[in-house]
Amino acid sequence: MPVAIYEVNILVNDAALDEFLEFLTPHAEKMLTFKGFQSAEIMIPERDDSTPAGKSPVCATYKIASREDLQHYFDNEAAEMRQETMSQFEGRITATRRIHSVLRILP
Repeated sequence: MPVAIYEVNILVNDAALDEFLEFLTPHAEKMLTFKGFQSAEIMIPERDDSTPAGKSPVCATYKIASREDLQHYFDNEAAEMRQETMSQFEGRITATRRIHSVLRILP
């Protein structure tokens, strides 16, 4: 059972959405090579009143075996992964991140 969920919420300029989605799958696959990363989901949240005009929401979540593995990612790989993304999409995306601790998984 994963212990942590790492959630990345991205707002993408509408004009860059297709390019960003093409980029995101191999990016997420690379994340899955890091210690403890078990699976990833890429989602398109429904727009609501809080979605800025001209922006498309995208959400990526990663299931991770332990909080320590997630910290290892932050300490060792995160800066490079974020730089890779920003070098390609600077000025066209903004991202926020959250960490969830898994209490239970129900069938």
